[in-house]
Formats: sequence, structure tokens, C-alpha cells
Amino acid sequence: MQRADLFAVEAERLFVAALAAAAAAMVLSRGPWPDRSTGTLLAVLVIPASTVALLLSLTRNAWLGTLAGLAMLAFLRAPRALWLLPVGATALVVLGPARILDRLTLADASSRDRYYMWQAGIDMVRDKPVFGQGPRMIQTVYPTYRWPEAPNPRTPHLHNNARQIAAERGLPCLAWWLWLVAAILGDAWREVRRGAFGAGWGAAAAFALLGAVLVAGLFEYNFGDSEILMFLVLVSSLPYALRRQRAAAGAAGA
Repeated sequence: MQRADLFAVEAERLFVAALAAAAAAMVLSRGPWPDRSTGTLLAVLVIPASTVALLLSLTRNAWLGTLAGLAMLAFLRAPRALWLLPVGATALVVLGPARILDRLTLADASSRDRYYMWQAGIDMVRDKPVFGQGPRMIQTVYPTYRWPEAPNPRTPHLHNNARQIAAERGLPCLAWWLWLVAAILGDAWREVRRGAFGAGWGAAAAFALLGAVLVAGLFEYNFGDSEILMFLVLVSSLPYALRRQRAAAGAAGA
């Protein structure tokens, strides 16, 4: 609605009001919630809307991250569904609208700009490898490190999580960030393997979401977006909550 400039504010208000009404109905209803059909109902409602929003965003890193996350989730919980991903991607390429197909290229200015941003980021790290350029200093110092071939004279960040963190805060901070990501992935993987107390899907979702954000983060600094980071931190806590639930159940059984 925002892209089409059609009642964007009104549509957002109606959406929020509908969510509030749905929440009130759930609270006031006498039946048990959630029940066995809740997950299916939510999927039927959310997946089509999310797919349309994802395609209309015209954001290639989000597309790649989504494919990676779905592939991980299918591999962990439903391996037979993996064949649906190439089929869906092929159908999109064959039947997709021109605006979406035009984004499937590496020859545009945005792609070239990312390449030269990354080169500038490497130069920043070489110049200040320990402490980096400083928090929120990339936009300020970028003109100094910018390669002449880069299409845009300025950029707020380097459109890559690892390069942004290393250039902004130094290689020790990058090492700590990589350890944090590896620790969360490892703990989620262990909970997926245990699969007790319904942990399989919750831990697999945490694993797949982090993988999706990391893949998308190869071409975008999405760890710098609060709306993504806050949700990611919330979902990343699932493996540890499941571990505590399992420990509490074990203590009660003993």
C-alpha cells in the first residue's frame, strides 16, 4: 500500500486494529488456545501475505536469506519438502513480473557499489585493525576510503555484517561476534537433535532464522536494523529456554 501510495496510513491503522481485535477475541474466548489447528491457521494467514510483501520489497538479500532459511528448516524438519524450493524458484523466474525479474542481475549500480564498498571496508580494517574506525563512523570516513569506481559517493554502512563490524569496531569485536553466532547455532543444533518437549520445531526455527539473517547479511548490514536484531535476539533465546525446560522436567522426574 505504501509503494502504491494508496491509503497507506489508513491500511496500517486497520491492520493494527484487526490485530488488537483478534487478540481480544482470543483472550475472551472460552476455548483452549493454542490448539492443534492454531499453527496451521497462522501459516495459512501469514505465509501468503509474507510472500507477497517479500516479493514487493524488491530486496534481493531478503530473497536469498528467505530461501536459505527455508532450505535449512526443510533439511532439519521436513527433508522431503526440499524439492519444493527449486520448483518454486523456477516458477517465479518463469512467471514472475518484470519488476521482480529485473532485480535478478549483478550488473546494476547497486551490485557494483556493494563490491567497491567491501573493498573500502577491507582498507578500513587494514588501516585500523584493532579498534576500528569507531561506532557510527563509517559514513563519515567512507569518502576517504571510497574507491573511484564506486557509483555512490557516500554510504551509511558497508552492506555486509562482517565487514561492517570489523571496519567499525575492529577485528577483536568481529571475532567475538562470530563466536556468538556460532554458539547460538551450535546450541540450536543440539536442541534440534534432542527434539524433546516439542523442541524440534522451535530450535529448528531459531537455527533457520539465524541462518537466513546471516545469508542476507552477506549483502546488507541487517544486524544494524533494530527491527531485525530485536526479533533475532528473541528467537535466538528459544534453544536456551528449551534447555531450561528440559532440565526442569528432568529434575521433576528425579
